[in-house]
Amino acid sequence: MTGQVEEAINQMKKKLAENNQVIEVNEDGFIYKATCTFNSPASDEQIHSFEKKTGLLLPEDYKEFLRITNGCRLFDNVESGGENDLYSLDDIINYTYENSYEGC
Repeated sequence: MTGQVEEAINQMKKKLAENNQVIEVNEDGFIYKATCTFNSPASDEQIHSFEKKTGLLLPEDYKEFLRITNGCRLFDNVESGGENDLYSLDDIINYTYENSYEGC
């Protein structure tokens, strides 16, 4: 699987670059214009620190993704919003991991 994640992201970035950072998305016959935003890569040290802090062992393909882009926002509709977020390591801790301990 190594390389497939990077290839998919590079193809998406290429398509965005060719079209002024906007792509057309066909969702059940409805076509809309969307953007995608990619974060800076995570370092191996950041990934290791996350795993140590949370006790979670991330799958290798997700680590590969994080080394390419530490989270991203995909298919953000230019006119009405409605994107898909793939959380960064900090987002996971801030929005998911820490919230699971509230009220304990």
